[in-house]
Amino acid sequence: MSINQKPIILNYQFALKASAGNEILAHKLLALFVKQLPDYIKNINNALHTIDLATLQNNIHKLNGALQYIGAPSLSQQVSELDGQIETLPPSNLVIKVNQILDSLENIRKEEKYQ
Repeated sequence: MSINQKPIILNYQFALKASAGNEILAHKLLALFVKQLPDYIKNINNALHTIDLATLQNNIHKLNGALQYIGAPSLSQQVSELDGQIETLPPSNLVIKVNQILDSLENIRKEEKYQ
């Protein structure tokens, strides 16, 4: 991958499989997810900056559930791992992992905005 290439986050075949082959459902789930992205980003950012681990855990858990249906397997894995580690990660590692996830969410939002 070159420096200017963005990593591939969304995998349409995965989304199609998650929606039992229903293309309309796959598109609707992705559209709903993209519509909710600003709230996910804002809520996770706010919880991180106020060091509210309970709210961060709650929002990461919700995000984890939503990601299961939109075709983002590697991001889903990152979020799932973080979901189980929030209480035990050192603060510096938590910030790094959350910021990586937020960057990926921003990339999805930007990518889908132009689809």
